[in-house]
Amino acid sequence: MSSDHKEALKRIQKLAEASETIAEVADFFYSFFSDPKTRPTKAPRSRRTPSALSAEILDNLDWKPNKSGRGHYLHADEAPDELWNAVMGSPNQEWESGDHVYKVYGDSEFINRFVRRKK
Repeated sequence: MSSDHKEALKRIQKLAEASETIAEVADFFYSFFSDPKTRPTKAPRSRRTPSALSAEILDNLDWKPNKSGRGHYLHADEAPDELWNAVMGSPNQEWESGDHVYKVYGDSEFINRFVRRKK
C-alpha cells in the first residue's frame, strides 16, 4: 500500500470520527430541546437599556434634528442592531431609556428620539 493511500485512509478515519461526534452532539441537542422541561422559552421583554446600549453610545449616534424641532431621527439602517431590536420589541414600538423615548416612524424607515415628558 502506498503512503498516499495510507494518508487517505487516515483522513477518512478522522472524518468518520468527526461525523460520529457531530451526530452525537446533534442527538443530545435534539433530545434536550424536545423535552418541554428543558426547552428554552421566549425571553421576557425588557424596557431597560440593553447592556450594549449605554447612554454614551446612544448620545453619539448620528441623530439629525426633526423638522418640528422637538426631537431627532436616525435612519433605521444606521441604527445599531441592539437599538433596533429594543425599539421593535417594545410595546407600540416605543422604547424608553434614560431621559429619552425612541420610536419607529415612516414604515420602519426611521427611529425618532425625543426627550421624555415629565409626568
